[in-house]
Amino acid sequence: TKDVVIFFGIGGSYLGNRVLFDIHAGSFWNQQKPLERHGYPKVFFSGNNLDADQYSSMLAEVIRQAQYKKFAGQGKTRIMLIPITKSGTTLETIASFLYFYENLQSEQKLFEIDVTVVTDLEAESGESPLCRLAHENGWQTFDIKEGVGGRFCVLSNPGLITGAVVGIDVEELLAGAKDMELACRDEDPAKNPA
Repeated sequence: TKDVVIFFGIGGSYLGNRVLFDIHAGSFWNQQKPLERHGYPKVFFSGNNLDADQYSSMLAEVIRQAQYKKFAGQGKTRIMLIPITKSGTTLETIASFLYFYENLQSEQKLFEIDVTVVTDLEAESGESPLCRLAHENGWQTFDIKEGVGGRFCVLSNPGLITGAVVGIDVEELLAGAKDMELACRDEDPAKNPA
């Protein structure tokens, strides 16, 4: 179980996941107490741009919360960083991820850091710095399959990981998507919900 999860992505890897989060968790998720979140972690999103002010403000907030936890005698903050980029080369995603990873590594007295990489695992590691980093560091990985574009990834690994992090029943989500896909095949407009 993690205290904090930070997702890094751009385009569909950011927007789709953010929509899933907003629908299920809502705007004040991080302000709720752990029991109100049913033990699920605080969630942050970054990497949608190269805004240094956004990076430093979010980092300061995460460090402040970790300092409070440590001061209260509750130990280190367990944090998971999840960069999501199909190519493994997306500048905004990698820059944001590396900024947080390096800065959090320098605060090891406050954090236990894990990384999970979501990318095209079939890519040549020489072409994908994210695959290379995951391999070198032994990080957990999830694949983004060929043919799944960013805007369509909400019902594949990137979105399902986000859903699982905030307590969405991913099997129910997929079953509902399947039911809707079947319902939308009907050519009769009166019977097709779309």
